[in-house]
Amino acid sequence: MLAPLEPVGFPVTRTMLPLEDLDNAIQRGDFLGVLYVLVLGVTVLPWLLGCGITRVTRILRARRGRA
Repeated sequence: MLAPLEPVGFPVTRTMLPLEDLDNAIQRGDFLGVLYVLVLGVTVLPWLLGCGITRVTRILRARRGRA
């Protein structure tokens, strides 16, 4: 994961450490929110954007090469 350790690590640790409190709806929402932002926003979304841009670039170059 390409996230700075200290700015990301402290809120994640603060949110995820009391795992016995996941029965609490607010705590569960905080946990899932941090997980979604870190996993989807920081890792998956940039990867998908890079993959999509690469495919579009290859398609456009292939069309220009045929013309």
